[in-house]
Amino acid sequence: MTTSLDVSEKLPKGLVEVYSQIHGIAAELSVPLLIVGATARDIILVHGYNAAIERGTKDVDLVLKCRAGSTMKRYGLH
Repeated sequence: MTTSLDVSEKLPKGLVEVYSQIHGIAAELSVPLLIVGATARDIILVHGYNAAIERGTKDVDLVLKCRAGSTMKRYGLH
């Protein structure tokens, strides 16, 4: 079962634009992207289900799938 939540109107100002830019760049490079950590938790629980936030965070944790070495060197991530 897949559940989809549209939280774009509930996120802090500018965050949807930042995620859209990151997603666009990752898609352009054919690099799978996943938002993880407290930000992902907050998007789902707070903005999707109106749960109370216990600890706020302002950083965004991302996971990018790439071949170690060649892709990292190509984009200066080594």
